[in-house]
Amino acid sequence: MKNFDISPAKLTKMIVEIAQKSQNAVLSGSNVQPPTIREWRKHTSGWLNLFFAACLGYTVLNVVTIFYPHQIVRYEFLFSALHYWAHAIVVIIGFLFSIHDKVPPRLDPKNLEADREEKNTIQSSLDRAAKAIRQFLYWWHLVWFSWFFLYLSLGLFSFFSSLGVEYLWFFSTISNLLNNCTAFLFFAMYYELSESTVDETNDGTLWMLLGMLLFLVAATELAVTWYFRADASSLIDVRFVFSTVSGILTGIATALLTVRFASRIIDVPKRAILVLVIYSVIQPLFPLLTTRDHTVNSLVGHLAINISLYCKATLLVVIQWMHSTHRLTYYMVRAPAMIKDEGPLRTSFVEGLLPNKRERKPGPPKRSLRRKFTGRSTISVTTDDDPLRDDLKVGKI
Repeated sequence: MKNFDISPAKLTKMIVEIAQKSQNAVLSGSNVQPPTIREWRKHTSGWLNLFFAACLGYTVLNVVTIFYPHQIVRYEFLFSALHYWAHAIVVIIGFLFSIHDKVPPRLDPKNLEADREEKNTIQSSLDRAAKAIRQFLYWWHLVWFSWFFLYLSLGLFSFFSSLGVEYLWFFSTISNLLNNCTAFLFFAMYYELSESTVDETNDGTLWMLLGMLLFLVAATELAVTWYFRADASSLIDVRFVFSTVSGILTGIATALLTVRFASRIIDVPKRAILVLVIYSVIQPLFPLLTTRDHTVNSLVGHLAINISLYCKATLLVVIQWMHSTHRLTYYMVRAPAMIKDEGPLRTSFVEGLLPNKRERKPGPPKRSLRRKFTGRSTISVTTDDDPLRDDLKVGKI
């Protein structure tokens, strides 16, 4: 195929036309505008209904724990284990919905009114976008695994604590490592939306460095908790500090991903963006569940973990909606074109508005020192436009 170039505007218009035709074959009443989240919600699988029902059941469990603490104080750690395991079960249902949701119809430019070269160019762009989406969804599915093992480990810690098992000081390191893995995966999703990762040689240096950083933080926490393992008071403080740092890292990664979702190219509803911002802010509040103060701090911790579940539900709905309605495909096609074009356009715009550079007036001729050897060392001072300079070169003087 010959090297054929197509303007980003024309390419985008053609892909939008293909997407609209593809959506009309599945979703009725969306021939003018892409389906909103409410319209898309009518065509989702039953796993999403089950997921929302599980979220409500978890909320009821939290309400019982918060408003009837005297009835369960004797089995405090056991009820904490049930909380975490219930959260893990909800996470499993959310993951099942993410993999069983209806796959959007494939975008095919064959029926498009365009030249053969244009169709080949569009097909190439769609193939690159599909590969980028597969990478993005790969990180997204790993997030659910990280969440599941996080709440599973927290539940095991609470369960063994209820049985009076000792030597559980390393469990906090495991839970913080899993939470840091979630931050790593959120950053990977953000990176997939921010940089062009398709058709580029990537030796994996960035991911290797981030992985080494995760295990370095985990090794440091393990060493510090091992040192204070005999002092219960100091051990609680150490756990709180490392858990707070882990929450801050996860909050930053979630905020970066939310910034990408707020792009006008995707056009995620502002209410969903607000929920995700709240999710980023409350990440450092989760360690309050394990503090020694079981009144206000514990209440804030339970409230934060309950809110986080509905924030996960919002994130799940947003990503699956973006994928099913080809908004993610549009972003993967449009964003690289914008990145490629905006740099030169910005430079031209700025240079065009800058004041003209002042012309420099011709200054006096430059003076230079030249050495002439005629039996003894002498120094002659000449200028660049001195007529005697040629005589110096031939040795007339």
